[in-house]
Amino acid sequence: MKKSAKKRAASILLFVAILMFTTSICSASVAPAALYFQYTTTAVCNVRTEATTASDILTVFSKGYKAYSDIATVNYVYSINRWTDVTASNGIGWVRNDLLCPSENCYAVSTTAGLNLRAGPSTSHAVMCALEYGTYVEIISIVDSIVDEFAFVRVRTGDYEEDVGYVSVDYIRQV
Repeated sequence: MKKSAKKRAASILLFVAILMFTTSICSASVAPAALYFQYTTTAVCNVRTEATTASDILTVFSKGYKAYSDIATVNYVYSINRWTDVTASNGIGWVRNDLLCPSENCYAVSTTAGLNLRAGPSTSHAVMCALEYGTYVEIISIVDSIVDEFAFVRVRTGDYEEDVGYVSVDYIRQV
């Protein structure tokens, strides 16, 4: 009986050890993670200690850098101050929104000849400005029909309403 009691105790200890090990692995993999939103920088940009150009520079991000922001603050800060908080290697900083493009919608002009930003989705609409090669644009919506043999998308090139227009999808590429 002593032998079986020792075996039972050893089995229970082994079971508890396995259970503790498995629980720690499982809880580590299913623990709620912080939610982040990814941006791509559209130019070389200063990461500031506060949401103002008068504040100190924390670091500098290069053009095309993948920046992350806590998703809980993105919408509030984006709509109020035109700044987004981002995670830098040396802390949390702030970048102007016109220097950020949401990564999943971020495209760049791919033709060296430049690309016309138009007031509407066809070549008959007025040219608002010419976008240079490599200019970042954020796709807002896709135009359902093909006009003038081109498929157009509505894009944002900056942080203001006048920075919204249409371009042909043939001349942009995803970043």
